[in-house]
Amino acid sequence: MCIGLVFPTLPGFVIRQFRRKTTKLNEGLKIRFADEEDDHPDYPSAYGVAGWTKNDEQLMVYDRYDLWAFDPQNHEPPVNLTKMVGSKKLSFAT
Repeated sequence: MCIGLVFPTLPGFVIRQFRRKTTKLNEGLKIRFADEEDDHPDYPSAYGVAGWTKNDEQLMVYDRYDLWAFDPQNHEPPVNLTKMVGSKKLSFAT
C-alpha cells in the first residue's frame, strides 16, 4: 500500500512517499498536468487529482482535457483512461 502526498509541479506530478523516496510519475510524458494558461506570478495550479483507486493501487489525475491513472510505485506506465477523447475538446470534469 502506498501512502504519500501529491504535489503539483512543473511539468507534472510527483509523489513523495513517507519512505523519503520521490518518484516523478509523469516521466517521459509530454502532457502538462498544471494549467499552462495560468498567468499569475506563481506556480500554475494543477488541473486536479480525482483521487485514489481501491487499496491506493492507482492515482487518478486530470490533465487539461483527460483523466489519467498513475501507478504510485511507478512499475506500470500511466494510462489515459479517456483515450485522448478529452483532448478533442470534450470535457469530463465539471
